[in-house]
Amino acid sequence: MGGVVLNLLILDDEPLFVEQMEMIISTNFPDWHIVKAYTGSETLQVAKDLTIHLALIDIKLAGKNGLQIAEVLRQDNPKMDVIIISAFQEFEYARHSLKLKAVDYLVKPVLESELLNLLHTYIFENPQFNTKSNAVLQSIDIIENRYNEQLKLSSVAEELFIHPQYLSRLFSEEIGMPFSE
Repeated sequence: MGGVVLNLLILDDEPLFVEQMEMIISTNFPDWHIVKAYTGSETLQVAKDLTIHLALIDIKLAGKNGLQIAEVLRQDNPKMDVIIISAFQEFEYARHSLKLKAVDYLVKPVLESELLNLLHTYIFENPQFNTKSNAVLQSIDIIENRYNEQLKLSSVAEELFIHPQYLSRLFSEEIGMPFSE
């Protein structure tokens, strides 16, 4: 068993845009589970059956706007991250996105390089979606649950019944940052 599969939602009422985003993301992140929705009600239905980790949400939709949908989704899933997408550079939308604690705010037309840079940064900051080994996942869990303690590589490795040098190498390879004493 490896890392957690990232469940990504794309919500936009423009089918061509949704398909374009899906193609870019699935090509670069083939292990991600991508769910597409074109309306707010469709999104809320999907969210009942699936834990969404990251949502790309357009603001302008028929009915409720994307910001309202994001708020409703967050009530049931407060750990869900949101990237707001809009064709408008209106300050009120950006301000509301900040209140939502959105990861970012992208303006249409979304540049492929901008989207990919943002998603690579997201993966770097959320390594549980990019790991391959249980040892690294369990290490991250230990670190997150005991961040206020002074943890040492050797003590974490001992808990996992593996050699510290092996854990350090795995951590470096999969997370891209060292874990050492």
